[in-house]
Amino acid sequence: MSHFVPHVLFTALNGALERRPEGWFWRSGDPEPRVRDADPLRHFDLATTRSAQDVGWVYVPPAIAANEAALRWIWQAWCEGLYEIGDSPPDEKPAIRVPLADWNLRWSSAVAGAEWEPRDDEAIRRRAADEMHL
Repeated sequence: MSHFVPHVLFTALNGALERRPEGWFWRSGDPEPRVRDADPLRHFDLATTRSAQDVGWVYVPPAIAANEAALRWIWQAWCEGLYEIGDSPPDEKPAIRVPLADWNLRWSSAVAGAEWEPRDDEAIRRRAADEMHL
């Protein structure tokens, strides 16, 4: 007898929510349409710029790139000399400049986290607690 094990890309709320290729599901298998993939720029609170030539940059503070598992690819690329340090707007603090094209390519097939509307927060957290007791 075979047992289907779903392909889980990411989890949230201590494993109660699972991101599968088809979307967000509770650990019990029920779909959760109120949850969506987090926007990685907003999730990590990063600045961006776009030049007159339509070249975009994402500015990632080195400490965040080194310590956030989801951003470690940026740290590694910078250590290999693929990215450079630039001044992040608006505060002009040093940050690793990542071409927006690289950023978009990376996040087209990765998940930064889960997010939902504030009005759904209480119900989602209550369901997560219930899922953990199944």
